[in-house]
Amino acid sequence: MTETLLHNAARVATGDVQRPLIEGPTDIRIADGVIASVGPSAGGSMDVVIDASHLLVMPGLWDAHHHPYFGDHTPEFDARGYLAETVRAGTTTVVSAGTIDFPGRPRDAAGERELAILAQRSWIHDRPLEINVLSNTVTAATGLEERDFAVLARAGIRRIVVQTPLPTAAETRRQVAWARSAGMRIMAHADGPTPLVRDAGSVGEALALIDPDIVLAVNGGDVALPEAVIDGLVGRSRSALEVSLTGNLKVARRVVAALVAKGEPERVILGTDSPSARGVVAPGIQRLIQHVIGAAPSVSSAIAIAFATGNTARAYVAPGGRVAVGEPADLVLCRAPLRSSFEDALDAIEHGDWLDVDSVFIGGTLQWARDRPVAAQSLPLLTMR
Repeated sequence: MTETLLHNAARVATGDVQRPLIEGPTDIRIADGVIASVGPSAGGSMDVVIDASHLLVMPGLWDAHHHPYFGDHTPEFDARGYLAETVRAGTTTVVSAGTIDFPGRPRDAAGERELAILAQRSWIHDRPLEINVLSNTVTAATGLEERDFAVLARAGIRRIVVQTPLPTAAETRRQVAWARSAGMRIMAHADGPTPLVRDAGSVGEALALIDPDIVLAVNGGDVALPEAVIDGLVGRSRSALEVSLTGNLKVARRVVAALVAKGEPERVILGTDSPSARGVVAPGIQRLIQHVIGAAPSVSSAIAIAFATGNTARAYVAPGGRVAVGEPADLVLCRAPLRSSFEDALDAIEHGDWLDVDSVFIGGTLQWARDRPVAAQSLPLLTMR
């Protein structure tokens, strides 16, 4: 079992929205792929020691709204290329909101069921830089039956997304009930004012029928949800609300401010809704963090990072997203960029600079590292024992 010590981290963004920051030198020990301790080093021999004395340590970022295909390419984008760059920009987990963008995509119930299983199986074996791809999401389709949900659950599908409108309120209720009974999280891709249930009177009525655990793209793609619907989601629902990089960023800030004012910052999650016609931004979650910092006076850079880490893991009932004992060691070490006006990484991103990612761990294994200037080191970057 390899043990790694991240020694003397200057600051730690924990991913916990209630306790978002550890100030001062902190040691983080990694053993068997998980975080074994956070705090003063217990001493003893380590296989690998990394000097983090000038660095911010944070959980790997999560993209709460992604549309992964599988294999080496999509019609427009090289999947391996952009996902590897996504890891290098600090995102270690993407959550599928449905496999939807490829030629010949099946639209019938059996096709959607089999596609979800195929995508889930494919991403087990093909992950650039070992990025975590939570691809086990099925897209709701007219005609899915209770037996389909049993098959999907046995295959490991853990989420259903309502992406295109279902025909009736009765069918919507049935599918949601079957999915919940199968242990699935319910997602609604509420991009704009079109109801996700054809016989619903409004988008708000449709969302009430679905009663989703996660509402995706509340700030839209082309068009954000109507203001009254957003206010209803903030005030009356229990759903996590995802704001998207490709949506209306002014509305994104308003959603964040409203949830913080309500005392429910844990309901904010961040996603990119990519790949899409708007392209791919590998550091897209970083960019969205920059936009939501300061949406309310209490939204610091560490809290915004928690939106994109611990909040998302909690919304999807998945391990990770926090720097805490027992969590997967998906960790990012970063600093302020070269020639930034700010020495501290959190200060830099708060003022709109990018984080300069030094190294990325996924499952406790170093997946990527940038050479550090010798002058910045008080210990060797990497000491093998």
